[in-house]
Amino acid sequence: MNMNPQKSLQAMLAILLVTGCGLNVPKEKHTSFDTLTVQTQNVEYPARYNATLEGLNEVVVTSICSGAVTEYNVSIGDLVRKGDVLARIDERQARAAVDNAHANLLAAQASQNTARLEMESNRNLFQKEIVSSYMLETATNAYNQATAAVAQAEAALKAAKLQLSFCTITSPITGIVGSAPLNRGELVSPGTVVAQVSEVSRIIAKFSISENEYLQLQEGLEGKTLKQFLASLPDVSLELKNGSVYKEKGRIVRISNVVDPLTGAMRAQAEFPNPDGVLASGNMGTVIVPFTYADQIVIPASAIVRQLDRTIVWKVGADSLAHSTQVQTFDMGTSLCVFEGLKTGDVIVSSGAINVVDGQKVIF
Repeated sequence: MNMNPQKSLQAMLAILLVTGCGLNVPKEKHTSFDTLTVQTQNVEYPARYNATLEGLNEVVVTSICSGAVTEYNVSIGDLVRKGDVLARIDERQARAAVDNAHANLLAAQASQNTARLEMESNRNLFQKEIVSSYMLETATNAYNQATAAVAQAEAALKAAKLQLSFCTITSPITGIVGSAPLNRGELVSPGTVVAQVSEVSRIIAKFSISENEYLQLQEGLEGKTLKQFLASLPDVSLELKNGSVYKEKGRIVRISNVVDPLTGAMRAQAEFPNPDGVLASGNMGTVIVPFTYADQIVIPASAIVRQLDRTIVWKVGADSLAHSTQVQTFDMGTSLCVFEGLKTGDVIVSSGAINVVDGQKVIF
């Protein structure tokens, strides 16, 4: 086909003119991104909290009396029952005090008997008008004094026996010995630590929970008592330091109603049964709480872009243009719960979000 030479020349001049001016002719770029329509769903997410384990009851047993340790029956790690003898302190001096108090009581009782006979004799003589009322009253007072002396002697004997009992130190609870610092022959005084015993049939895991998470747990439980609230909470798990999960489930038994102003956290305790003694007081672990979030928007992690202190997604409008929208999220690993910024029915770029620019046309 033959082209008109004049038209050919005009076309060439036009091309040269554009090229010579250095103009960039925009070209339409078609892009394609995966998108999704936002919907709500119920989400269960296991929240994890570092915890310190303690025995249900920990008792530091101390000496009440002074003396040398004549018997010491425990070592660290021993299982002791309530009433088991942990140690004995030299009781010779205390036993002598008991004997002396007992002798004093016998003497006081003898004096009381003598005073009673004297009082009864004077009462008979007074009735026969042989002695005066003064003599009777004097004999009665002597008997009362003797009776008081008996009471004092009885109290002294009880005190001496109590002091003697302190020489035998027993465990107040059933548990595991965590500290056994003494040796036979050592001198002790009141306040000396004999042993630390931890009741470990059940273990308490102490941890902290944020105020927001506490409110999340409370959803649907308004107006109920704290006891009912705790009873309605789900069972929790315990991950040990080696990464294994303890076989027994636990329960959250306490949540403080005081928020730490510095951390915004509330103290909590979970209780775990420990029938085999696997858990020990002083261990560390991780309490795993299965939080349930109802009617939550969940998006994949690939849909977000983090910009300094902001987290954004690209919302796609009816015109297929992408615009950034700031969102508040809760990280769940490969996905995120969106608490603010999106609503049901919104369409967002679900992958490749890092490559999107504001106002870019998204081709479906």
